[in-house]
Amino acid sequence: MDTELMLAIVLEKHDNHSYLSIKQVKIPVPKWGQVLIKVDIAPMNLYDLDRVDKFSQIQNFSPKILGIEGSGIVMKSGGGLKSWKLVGSKVQFAQFDDTLSGSWAEYIVCNATSCVVVKNQYKDLTNFFGIWNFLMQEMIKDIIDTNKHKAILFTSKDKNIWQSVLQFCKNKKIKSINIVESAEEWNFVRKFEGNCMIKNNETKMDEKLNRAACEFQPTLAFDCLGGGVSSKLLSTLKDGGELYLYGDKLNETLQDIPFSDLIYNEKKIRGLDITSWFNKKSSVEKIMLLSSAINNDDFYLKIENPIPMPAFSDGFLQVKESKTIFLKMNVETDLSNIKRFYLNFIPFQLCLDECNDKHHDITTSETRISDQTTNTEESKNFPFEWKFEDALNSSREEYFLENDNRPKYLNMAVYEVNDTEEAALRVKEIKNLEKFEWDFELNDGVEVSFKQIEILEDLSVYKGEWANNKPHGKGIRFYTDGSIYEGYWQYGKPKGKGRFINSDGEVRNIN
Repeated sequence: MDTELMLAIVLEKHDNHSYLSIKQVKIPVPKWGQVLIKVDIAPMNLYDLDRVDKFSQIQNFSPKILGIEGSGIVMKSGGGLKSWKLVGSKVQFAQFDDTLSGSWAEYIVCNATSCVVVKNQYKDLTNFFGIWNFLMQEMIKDIIDTNKHKAILFTSKDKNIWQSVLQFCKNKKIKSINIVESAEEWNFVRKFEGNCMIKNNETKMDEKLNRAACEFQPTLAFDCLGGGVSSKLLSTLKDGGELYLYGDKLNETLQDIPFSDLIYNEKKIRGLDITSWFNKKSSVEKIMLLSSAINNDDFYLKIENPIPMPAFSDGFLQVKESKTIFLKMNVETDLSNIKRFYLNFIPFQLCLDECNDKHHDITTSETRISDQTTNTEESKNFPFEWKFEDALNSSREEYFLENDNRPKYLNMAVYEVNDTEEAALRVKEIKNLEKFEWDFELNDGVEVSFKQIEILEDLSVYKGEWANNKPHGKGIRFYTDGSIYEGYWQYGKPKGKGRFINSDGEVRNIN
């Protein structure tokens, strides 16, 4: 068994054919501020298929492991207070760094600020928190609030997102015009007062939309239905309005969009890019967002019949029917009974070639794209590899004994954000260090206050005297690489006497 390797679902391209297959790849190594997670569960939904579609249309791309979120156990820290805090914890995570691999693998490296510890009552494998959907509704509300919109057009396929946005609009006294597709959706939306509802594809839909537009003057629209609905919503907006597409519709061609709306009426079409929106947040804002997310019970999903990773192809058709399925990652692999879906995309069409065992001769199979059939010679070009080994299976306890890279000079120095969104610092005994003598005076006449805790822009934690929004006077600063500076500060910089302790416990006195 090679403990450096793991199994992953990899998207590749060969001879202009895109396909997903299970391959052995190296287990990634976390860097500073990152953690290595042993993945238990990873969802597969329409957003994932949209990303598969997006990457598959790129002419040349490196093999990529997709998957935008998941849950698992943090096995190792790459360094940093937040990372050390998470080691050994069951976490939910979302992958917001496109330079890192995704969650469709036995292991993943994530930024520590993209992880959140799972609540005790949800630590079994029967519940999953949808971070992506939670952040989507937060981004929608952020866009509405930031630009002070008074009326919006809205469509959704997710009741939790719909409910959150409607409640937000109700609280802010914002009018919403909702496009519904069923009687169930109609009854759901009507529970929220002050909303307008229009049935999609009804005979007088255009007339009702125009009437609602005249009454409410919407300046913003969110659409996940695509096609003709998107163009109708765009034309309904006031001049200068914005249409945001989201869900699996970002790669669709919009129908009947009048160029005059975009050129002369200055309307805009955008995509709901959650990754960019989240990455623009400060480290503290990211922590606050994810901490509030995990305490929102509405976005917990019940996991039913998770699909073992080797049979991932069985879930694709369910996902195409707008269902979310869950992949169970770390499972024993029975090589004698594996089904495979090879994929082609025009732009995203399932191209099925089921292989019931590892000796299946693909040169005799046909590859179908929609109603077109490629010849068997073309099928020979698919790379075909059946190399499987057991994944790393050592216990957490053994792993910690071999890989404990916490600072040598302290048991643990960590911070966390609690339910009241106030940061709390817990620092345990610092070993083998004499008490620092606070016998220096700045004498600069600056009036200072005292901060019990302050998380700074670089994610370091400061406790001490404070002035003009910066450390000033006596204070201790805990850096994310495990080092500590205690001493005197002036306008945010060390001044006068101090002591620097690096992550190995080495001490340097500064006078």
